[in-house]
Order: sequence, then C-alpha cells, then structure tokens
Amino acid sequence: MGKIVDGGTAVVVRVAGICSSGADVLEAFVTVSQEGASSNMGFFPLTCDGAPHGYTARITAFDGTFSPGEAFASAYGLIIDPDTGQTDDGGHSRTITLFV
Repeated sequence: MGKIVDGGTAVVVRVAGICSSGADVLEAFVTVSQEGASSNMGFFPLTCDGAPHGYTARITAFDGTFSPGEAFASAYGLIIDPDTGQTDDGGHSRTITLFV
C-alpha cells in the first residue's frame, strides 16, 4: 500500500530491506508508476547489519499525478563489500494499492 500526499504529486510507501553486515550502500530506492503518473526515485537509508529493517520512502511524481487504485512499485538496492570491492544488488517489484 501507498499513501497519496500533496494532492497526488507524491506517495509515501513502506519498504523492507536486508543486506550483509559491514557492506556499504551505493544506492537504495523505490519507484512507483501508475497509468497517468510516473515517479522519481525515492531513496531510503538501507542499513547493512544482516537484519531486516523497514523504511519509509517518499516518492514524487515527475509526470502526472497519482490517484487512488493500483500502481506498480519497484525497490532496488546496490551494495559493495568495502574489503573486496565486490558489488551485489537486489530488488523486488509488485502491484500495490494507493489510497488518500
């Protein structure tokens, strides 16, 4: 689910993430799209300690406005091991419901 805010120019969603302890986050963001609206990236502060955490992300529309109903959300994270320089990424996408 996502909450429509600012007259439809943005949405707020909850996202969960987990990453290996000691890794550094290069980027972690969520996008939301809906017929008539597309979003910028809504960044969230992914914590890498090996435990799952919940985050709130605010995503602004760059095209159109959001309205109540179904939307498509996609979350993505990219981390790096500071000792080896090896990167790893992951993401998840699904249909969500937006409400006022």
